[in-house]
Amino acid sequence: MPVASRADVVAMLRDAGFSVSISQWAATNLRPAPGGAAGRMPAGGAASATPLTWMFDLEGIKEMYESYEVTCLYDLLEAPPQGLRLDFVKAEHSNFRWGGSDEARIVAAGHRVHLLRGAGHWVHSDNPAGLLQILAGSFGLQAKKFGQAVRAGR
Repeated sequence: MPVASRADVVAMLRDAGFSVSISQWAATNLRPAPGGAAGRMPAGGAASATPLTWMFDLEGIKEMYESYEVTCLYDLLEAPPQGLRLDFVKAEHSNFRWGGSDEARIVAAGHRVHLLRGAGHWVHSDNPAGLLQILAGSFGLQAKKFGQAVRAGR
């Protein structure tokens, strides 16, 4: 970092084994490097008039991760508020795999675990149609009808 274009970042991520959709999403997190001119980046990933860098708040990411590491929500699972139904999506190919005793504890508490086939960590990009099938019921919609509307662009 910095880099000359979004296309360079997409290519680097693709070379590292990330999917096209994840690589393109990651490139949306670029901004003009400090000291560079602010404004819109050229369309199509062309070289920018100013170098680009990540816009992540690394301190914020560190704080969120530390909070994640020390937070345990099993009390909520075992005694949810009345009327709350919890469903979990488990990505088939995620590098962060859970199952065994965690999954058994979730199911034993009366909740559901849905396996999203063909998905890694980025479930919304890896298998959006499958994720929609899982989530549509919680939106009060018929998954098939809603999925057809989404695919038709409505």
